Amino acid sequence: MGMASAPFLLPALAQVNFEETTEIDSMSVDLSGRIRVNPEFVKMQPDNVLGGCIAHNLMHLMMFHTARRHSRDAKTWDTASDMAINQILREGQVALPADAVYPPHGLRQG
Repeated sequence: MGMASAPFLLPALAQVNFEETTEIDSMSVDLSGRIRVNPEFVKMQPDNVLGGCIAHNLMHLMMFHTARRHSRDAKTWDTASDMAINQILREGQVALPADAVYPPHGLRQG
């Protein structure tokens, strides 16, 4: 997925900064709009999957997931928000890594 096929992500993409780090396994995003990227993870991804990973992190920002967690359990919140985003991206035929998580079948929309 190129960003041209998802133009609604372009304004968010223009606002983020990317930072290389080996402190994480893949990618993460924080409230400041910083997307942290492990360069080894990037090297292993096909371009379309890498685009999907960037889209996934942009959607965390656009949906205010980090800001809305409050006192909820971090791991549960992160998994649920990942599932919500990945389902939207799947329906938009956006490629994601093979280990992406999705809502259980009975909880999916559509």
